[in-house]
Amino acid sequence: MTSHLRLITDHDQQSITIDDLVQLQTEWKKLPLPAFQGYAVDLEYVHSVVVDYQKYTNVIIIANGGSRTSALAYWQSLAHLRNDTTIEFLSTMEPDVIQALHKKYSPDTTLVLPISKSGTNIDVLEPLFQFLDYPIVAVTSLEKGVLYELAKQYNWPIVPHPEVGGRYSGRTECAFAPAELMGLDVAAINTAAVQAYDTFGYAAPVEDNIALQAAYSCWKNDQAGYTEIFMPIYSQALAGFLPLIVQLIHESTGKDGKGQTIFGDQAPESQHHTNQRFFGGRKNAIGFFMTLRNQRTKNLSTVIPDEVQSLALRDGTLADIHGIPLQDGLRYDYEGVAENATALEIPHLTLEVNEVSETSIGELISFWHYYTVYSALLRDQDPFDQPEVEDAKAASFAKRQTANN
Repeated sequence: MTSHLRLITDHDQQSITIDDLVQLQTEWKKLPLPAFQGYAVDLEYVHSVVVDYQKYTNVIIIANGGSRTSALAYWQSLAHLRNDTTIEFLSTMEPDVIQALHKKYSPDTTLVLPISKSGTNIDVLEPLFQFLDYPIVAVTSLEKGVLYELAKQYNWPIVPHPEVGGRYSGRTECAFAPAELMGLDVAAINTAAVQAYDTFGYAAPVEDNIALQAAYSCWKNDQAGYTEIFMPIYSQALAGFLPLIVQLIHESTGKDGKGQTIFGDQAPESQHHTNQRFFGGRKNAIGFFMTLRNQRTKNLSTVIPDEVQSLALRDGTLADIHGIPLQDGLRYDYEGVAENATALEIPHLTLEVNEVSETSIGELISFWHYYTVYSALLRDQDPFDQPEVEDAKAASFAKRQTANN
């Protein structure tokens, strides 16, 4: 079992029977281990490459999709453990954005880190050529791809990107090189993730396999007509995972006319706009809440001065919120939304994270990797391909060729 994750499925409206899960698992046990689980990252090598570049106070990461989303999740979720290095995530060739970065960061203080597994991502290469006068470390596959050839030409150090799909690369050099530059304890993240894989893997006991249970619940609801997932995340730190979750689910299951659409936001912000869609719009969206059980700061409460406690507030007064710990207020907001969904018979489930630490974040990465794999397998899909993504990349390059001829 994992130490920091708990799945609550009391109101998903789909019965999850152990026998059903065991039957599915019987076939999946025959599958080869996913590359993301079998890969052994060389953390000492990652450190040896980036250690000389930790003197830079700024890092511009040029990356898209899976080359970006895991590192972005680490950056936001573990903000309280990072060093003082400023990280900018550049995922566009938009000239105004690049010009602003040039003005803000000089080559003397700034490292540029282009990341592309294939080394042929035009959306990385075009911005990269705007920073050739900066120190550069490339993260890419060895012996192939334009980024690798550029690194050889200009003598840039290379951190090798393994043969693990970008969206599943959260515990590889692709994400750990940026995390190392952030000053995070990548060994702790990696250890927790590897241990969690044993709980979520093909042969893990289904009673404790919450990744399988969550994927099965969402799939069953999909079959019942709930084609969308609304994900409010009741933690600013955990909200950094949303781009990764969206990518994993859409890229892995949005194929063959299948797959659920996921949309969400940090909560309670989402309660002030998307609750209207969730409760009042089409009845085709289930709720998948993410909550944080324990905040690091526990001693902040709402203190209402005596002279204003009698002011009217909704059907009460300001005195009704006096003395309420802010952590409890956040929990009450979540519980109010969940209870309203139950009253309206809208299916919902909750993934509760105990705390924000390297260990919990490592477990969370593993959860979403296996949730995604199971979501694809339940739909008879390959969890690791993305044919339509590649088609669009080819089309965009053809337009550039036409413009240049």
